[in-house]
Amino acid sequence: MKFSNPRSIALFTSGIVTLTTLLIYGISSIIVYEKPNYPTLFIFAIVLMPLTYFVLYKILNIYIWNKIKVIYKNIHSLKAPKKPDVMNTKKNILNEKNIIEKVNEQVMEWHNDRTKEIDQLKQMEKYRREFIKNAHFQHTGLHTDLT
Repeated sequence: MKFSNPRSIALFTSGIVTLTTLLIYGISSIIVYEKPNYPTLFIFAIVLMPLTYFVLYKILNIYIWNKIKVIYKNIHSLKAPKKPDVMNTKKNILNEKNIIEKVNEQVMEWHNDRTKEIDQLKQMEKYRREFIKNAHFQHTGLHTDLT
């Protein structure tokens, strides 16, 4: 199974937890009472499924955001002098269908920008060295002609 967002992970996991708990409760009620108590199992399932879903969903959002926040903090601190809107970014990222792909896309964009910047700096350094070499050559050339 491919899970691309916290909702699908939380839904799948809460379903597994609910089914496992109901199975254990049903088997134990058969052992103790000789027959399962179906209304209790039904009410238990109705309460347990949404409860585990919301708890897991909240935990996953907090966990994922805490991990992604570090990446965004590093990117934004190196990207531009302006202050990023972290809360707006959090809402946008956590509502994405595939969070990891979105973060990967933004990290690759940041990487490409840094690569271009490094290439420009190397080009400027090459130009600076050439300029200094020419200036030195002209200076020493004039100096030797005068002597």
